[in-house]
Amino acid sequence: HALILGDSGVGKTTLAQRLTTAAALEGAAISRVQCFDIEREIPYSTLSSIIVGLLDWPGIAATSPEALAELSRTVPAVRTRFHHIPIPIDSEGETARIRFTEAFLEMLTAIAEEHPVIIVIDDLNFADDVSLAVLHLIIRRARGLAIMVILVARTGEPVAFSPAEKVRETSQYIGLREIELLPLSEEESQEMLRSLLCSDNRL
Repeated sequence: HALILGDSGVGKTTLAQRLTTAAALEGAAISRVQCFDIEREIPYSTLSSIIVGLLDWPGIAATSPEALAELSRTVPAVRTRFHHIPIPIDSEGETARIRFTEAFLEMLTAIAEEHPVIIVIDDLNFADDVSLAVLHLIIRRARGLAIMVILVARTGEPVAFSPAEKVRETSQYIGLREIELLPLSEEESQEMLRSLLCSDNRL
């Protein structure tokens, strides 16, 4: 797993896209979500988009009907995809979150048995807290499975109590590698410019 950090425009999203494009060519199942500040207060909004992005992968059919039914409570697209799943069991509060987490992990495991799974959450700073709590538990329980989580977050913004900072505090316990992208130095910029000019001359 990786947490990619850097200022806006430094290339965090491009780095994640290059990795996932290469992995997709090798058969990996990719689901990416772009988070927005205006949606931060909607519980499960981040993970709902991730789940929708995985619904068309063949391995998902191995997920139990009960787990799919639990996911459909929060993500209606699941019931649209699987018409004959049962009605989910009534639950609320922490029980509902735990049932959702277990169902999501079962779905990821089913897909990962056929295709490695890569989840990308861009602009982690704007992810809702419920989704991050579920994802944190998923990362801990998915050890040994072909599942990778890539989180992309901005630096240079207030970090106290932010989702990105909460994740960073526990990164060593969940196997999350931190990658910070820094702007090019003046020397590096000149070197890149020279290489581009030489390429143009050869053309």
